[in-house]
Amino acid sequence: MRPKVTFVSKHVAMAITEPCVMISVRDRGDEPRFFIDHVDILELPYNGVGDALIDIPSNVSAFIKKHPNQDIVVHCTYGESRSAAIAKWLSEEHNYQLDLKYPGCNGNVGGYNRQLYHNLMDG
Repeated sequence: MRPKVTFVSKHVAMAITEPCVMISVRDRGDEPRFFIDHVDILELPYNGVGDALIDIPSNVSAFIKKHPNQDIVVHCTYGESRSAAIAKWLSEEHNYQLDLKYPGCNGNVGGYNRQLYHNLMDG
């Protein structure tokens, strides 16, 4: 069975009560406070312009290799663009099943951040 990936807002992610593998795409200086200890969290400070210097594709690829066959929750501030871009990339390039019915997921990957997605594809 393929692992699943979904994307949610920061507020939904902070309210998750079951430990999970998470990618936290956050604005610089913003550090979400989670109420539980998750299995593992990859923190990616990414605002957009000028942040292409961090090697997001390598960081995400190394992170998912540490957690083979585990579902992943990706969050960003609103759960619409940056997190959707990473979830879309994981589903297309790493064979994750995109879970659009996860509680709190807006179910629409169409608003994904194209700059981040192209950064991932070019990586």
